Amino acid sequence: MAAQARTRGRRRAARAAAGASSLVLMTGAGVLLPAGSAWAALPSECAQAGLDVTCTFTDTAGAITLDVPDGVTSVEMAVRGGSGGSGQTASPFLPEPLVTPGGLGGTATATVPVDPATDLEIRVGGAGQDGADGGAGGAHGGAAGTTLNVLVLALQGGGGGGGSEVRVAGTDPAADDPLIAAGGGGGGGGGFFGSAEAGAGGGTTGGDAPNGGFGGTQTEGGAGAGLIPNILTGESGSRGQGGAALVLTGGGGGGGGYYGGGGAGADLQSLIGGGGGGGSGFGPDSVSFGVASDPGDGEVVLRFTLPDPDDGTGGGTGDPDDGDDGGSGGGSGGGGGGDDRDVSGGGAPRDCLVDRLVTGRVDVTTPAVPAIDGGC
Repeated sequence: MAAQARTRGRRRAARAAAGASSLVLMTGAGVLLPAGSAWAALPSECAQAGLDVTCTFTDTAGAITLDVPDGVTSVEMAVRGGSGGSGQTASPFLPEPLVTPGGLGGTATATVPVDPATDLEIRVGGAGQDGADGGAGGAHGGAAGTTLNVLVLALQGGGGGGGSEVRVAGTDPAADDPLIAAGGGGGGGGGFFGSAEAGAGGGTTGGDAPNGGFGGTQTEGGAGAGLIPNILTGESGSRGQGGAALVLTGGGGGGGGYYGGGGAGADLQSLIGGGGGGGSGFGPDSVSFGVASDPGDGEVVLRFTLPDPDDGTGGGTGDPDDGDDGGSGGGSGGGGGGDDRDVSGGGAPRDCLVDRLVTGRVDVTTPAVPAIDGGC
């Protein structure tokens, strides 16, 4: 029995030493997470105030993964799609180019239930490029506009904005629904009289361009539009992707989103290039849709509250081999039984280390290991 007690004591001391050497997980943003739990380090885009965490994502390059901490069961999500690029008509006989702004990105906000320890995948839609700069589509689904140079006129369609979304990591964007999404705005057309307005990114339906592509819906991409249906029209949008404008028309590209907006084609009212349609958004029944107030890249903001380590909602599991510690320990007290200072989930003694960490009474830069059976 004495040997068994010494073995348990050594195991406790080893776990306490490991916990003391990794009391906190620090990220570039200074987010503080107790060690010894299943909480992963949060990305540098996250900032913490007490137990409240806000993560703001603006990088449009690729997908970003966020590990939802243990104990977090819902996340407030606010997403905004990228705006479409402006189109224009330029000529040496005009005092200045006739510019048609691109459609603004859509917005979507909701509190979404999540499973603890789920990986979320975030994509931020980029703004479409102005037609004068080439008219490329924005990141994540924005479609390109096109240019037409004829005689002394240059008709330059803007690119559609990309859609922004949050989804469970590992799901297929082409087949599986996101948790929430906001549509990108369509690209402005290079119509001769500057009348080629674009559609804005939308909610359940993206905005239609008055003389161009149609907005995406909840079931299909927006149709391309133009002078002669199915001949002089832009491409239709598809899931997650806007439709490209008809070549050599100066039309605007469709915006990305849950379903992308249609691209523009040749159009009578704008003479040549129409605007692109906006992409649609997506969300749970409680989602609130809107339209962004300013042009630019999209954005994804996630907010959640970490479980209070004092209320028994965090922590990991105890060691079932430690007979006096109990078996599984679901709370931050860990261990499930016995001494309130028992080691939780391979981390530090609860009241000696975690409580002092939370209340700021321990120097985490040079942590020391307290005696297992001693006081704090």
